[in-house]
Amino acid sequence: TRFTEPGIARTLNTSRTPVREAIFQLVSNGLLSEYDRGYGLPKLSSENISQMMEIRIALESLIIRKLCQGLSKASLKKLDSAIAKEKKTVNKDGHEAFIDANNALRELLYELTENPYLQESAELYADRLQVFRVLTLSSKENRKFVSNAHAELVAAIAIRDTDLALSIHTGMLSNATQAYMEAAETED
Repeated sequence: TRFTEPGIARTLNTSRTPVREAIFQLVSNGLLSEYDRGYGLPKLSSENISQMMEIRIALESLIIRKLCQGLSKASLKKLDSAIAKEKKTVNKDGHEAFIDANNALRELLYELTENPYLQESAELYADRLQVFRVLTLSSKENRKFVSNAHAELVAAIAIRDTDLALSIHTGMLSNATQAYMEAAETED
């Protein structure tokens, strides 16, 4: 969908200045692209997706390593709670609740590193691929796979098994890469 600055300002009943600033930030972060006097989601090729996922895997592997060094009981309890919320939403009609729970879990994993620069970098690549997450997680089968993998990942982090945690996480993101690339080809 193509949208314009004046259209958004009218919809939000606000001036164009804050809309312009928000759009500028989204464009500079690669979350929007400019098209024919308007804006929309960037068109990503399979190669773009593969390259971004390569970076995401590297960043998130560092995150997993840091988390496996040891989390407090309170942090592990937060992760368990996030896993439970995600599991509750797997079988619901529609995928919006699952995506919300999935995003919350991912953001919590990033936050628990206590490294704001690592968190910001990881969020950038995860956010750039959000449209493909939405497309692929519309499948209940995919939601079950992701939820189970997340539960296994958190269990591995809890026992500080870095190799197992990295194996689970890398496998999950490798599957996501393939699914995102297939979704991108379907969208063309």
